[in-house]
Amino acid sequence: MPVLSLQAIETLCQESLLAVGASEEQAAIVAAEIAEAEAEGIRNVGLGYIHLYLKHLKVGKVKPNAQPAIVKTSAASTVVDADFGFCHHAYMVGEQRLIETAREQGVAMLAIHQSSSAWRHWFPSPGSISLATTEYWHRTTDGVERLLRPNVARE
Repeated sequence: MPVLSLQAIETLCQESLLAVGASEEQAAIVAAEIAEAEAEGIRNVGLGYIHLYLKHLKVGKVKPNAQPAIVKTSAASTVVDADFGFCHHAYMVGEQRLIETAREQGVAMLAIHQSSSAWRHWFPSPGSISLATTEYWHRTTDGVERLLRPNVARE
């Protein structure tokens, strides 16, 4: 089996996402996250998921030119509307405020809604505790919709 460098993985993913219509910004962010997941050995959201991201773009489940935006804030919370794009992109829109809020308040919450997918990302601060919860609708091949609620925590 061929072995790809992380840079090759990122480039391949970015080119593939662009080829099916993702915006430059979405493609760069998602490709970087896939390469990072591979570097950490989390293949189920790395290369193991790229085929689904490509399919979601092709069939219109993901908006290719989504413009995520912060739509609501409070002292310790930030809400990002993903505009039906990738959650990776939406997270990056809210990340800086999440970090600043956690430093100022001692606790912070980032909520992403109207996102087509869920993924993993850990708060990048030593000594912090991250809790990620996701909740999203999934349509099965027979047309049944069900609510999925995978939850993860990490120190």
